Amino acid sequence: MSIISDETIRAVRERADIFEIASELTKLRKAGRNFVGLCPFHMEKNPSFNVRPDRQIFKCFSCNRGGDVFKLVAEYYHLDFAESIRHLADRYGIPIVEIKGGKGTDRSQREKMFAVLEKAASIFREIFEDPEDGLLARTYLSGRGINGASIRTFGIGFAPQHWDTLARKFRDEEKQIAVELGLLKQAERSSRSYDAFRNRIIFPIKNPSGKIVGFSGRILPGDSESNEPKYLNSPESQLFKKSSLLFGLHLAGRAISDQKMAVICEGHIDLIKLHQYGFTHSVAVQGSALTLGHLELLRRYTPNIVLLFDGDQAGQKAMERALEIALETDLSIRAAVLPAGEDPDSFLSSKGPDQLHEVIIRAPSLVEFGLDRIIVKCGSDLDGRSRAANEATALMIKSSSSVRQDLMIKYVAQKLNIDPMAIQRELKKRFKPGYAGPKTSQYTNLCAPLGAEEILVAALIQHGNLIVEDRENLELAIKALKDPLLAIVAEKLIDGIAFEEILEQQADSDAVSKIAGLACCDYLDDPDDARIAISDAIKSLSIESVQQKIEDLVRALNSAYGERLQELTLKKYELQQQLDELRRSYSARS
Repeated sequence: MSIISDETIRAVRERADIFEIASELTKLRKAGRNFVGLCPFHMEKNPSFNVRPDRQIFKCFSCNRGGDVFKLVAEYYHLDFAESIRHLADRYGIPIVEIKGGKGTDRSQREKMFAVLEKAASIFREIFEDPEDGLLARTYLSGRGINGASIRTFGIGFAPQHWDTLARKFRDEEKQIAVELGLLKQAERSSRSYDAFRNRIIFPIKNPSGKIVGFSGRILPGDSESNEPKYLNSPESQLFKKSSLLFGLHLAGRAISDQKMAVICEGHIDLIKLHQYGFTHSVAVQGSALTLGHLELLRRYTPNIVLLFDGDQAGQKAMERALEIALETDLSIRAAVLPAGEDPDSFLSSKGPDQLHEVIIRAPSLVEFGLDRIIVKCGSDLDGRSRAANEATALMIKSSSSVRQDLMIKYVAQKLNIDPMAIQRELKKRFKPGYAGPKTSQYTNLCAPLGAEEILVAALIQHGNLIVEDRENLELAIKALKDPLLAIVAEKLIDGIAFEEILEQQADSDAVSKIAGLACCDYLDDPDDARIAISDAIKSLSIESVQQKIEDLVRALNSAYGERLQELTLKKYELQQQLDELRRSYSARS
């Protein structure tokens, strides 16, 4: 068994710059010692994501994620700790040194899953390239205009008709994982397992960091098993979640950021052809309709999205469903409408990339597209215009933006030639009593109001040199801390343990986030402010501790008698004297 050495982890931490990494995920601006921006992990209109370069930490005060550079990479790319180290080590050219005999397993369960998926992909590719076994698959893709470079780039493979292609090549431990991942299925009447993907062209599905998380298999045309679905996807698993996966994003991410636009299509072949023709900022939804998770994923790269769905009725319906989701966001989403019967693949083949480029850059707003569809569908007579206004109003209610809602009212009123106030009145009628209008994001303070315990620890994190100024009273105050996490952090800080090491020792993600949040509190930046905060916290905690002891004694006195009563009464008197002395002492200092 082996684990990544501490020296490697230390080298990666020293080399990796959290500001550099975070700047690639969201636009940051300076705010005191922090840099702030829109959180790359959730939709928001006002910045609550904080990066503190001097501490190499991040914290979002809205979704509550926080931690060091390893945590940032792990959260963003859906990696575990070891994978995040490898990701950064590869980025900065740092060799990974592993040591044997370490505690724990040599690979996490996730790493074992990734290894099984990679092995399956390798087997599928070998079969695809086999002169005989892969002939039908290669012929089909050649007929669709997919060239060899695209096949290699997307790692396309083939699963033959046999029931045991993978089952024969996996070891027992791998078979168990393969069943969990949906590569194999367990026979009902025996302990044997068999292949889930058969006679299918295999498209590996990768996460944004380029790791295979599942597969999608297209059945070859003319398959005798006509009852089989055209596409078969990996089932939902720890790694494979359709609602937050986009096919080709690992290839398109850089181009999306560079072009400040993402194009979303629906099919694997469509996506591959788009890339082949130079539309490398394109991705495809993976076996499901467009979801809010997809949009949140893309917002990490750009706020500008173009939907390029098929020109048939199903494609138009998909646009309409996408509109309802889009209204919940602040993204700029447009609808590139293809002629009836066309899809991106056929349009590229018949019209060429230049005309498709024109369709994309001239695409109208998805909101306008949806409203126009309603108006055309309902007709231009009086009843039709009334129905259109009602349907449009139902759509407006779903908007998260009051500005967009107002623009929708004016747009529909102009198109239908009616008074905007009529739509406004109808909108108000549909809101429930007490409804305050569309949700708007409030600015999240860089650091929410803290209690004495949090203030003390936050000040110690940011200004450890102040520990020596009143160490005796500080140690007494730390003993009075009620929050176990804060008590541990404070004790380690006064023992001289580095903040980064304390953060690394925390296994619980909530604990990491809480500590990172305290380190990002901007109102303790000034040492004089921190000195006052520590003094006030010590005073508050010391007095509170003695008061609590007195309250406990008072409860004990109610059931005491004889010598015990005298003993407790004397102790209560002594504590009261101590409390009075503390109050006088702190009053004199202030």
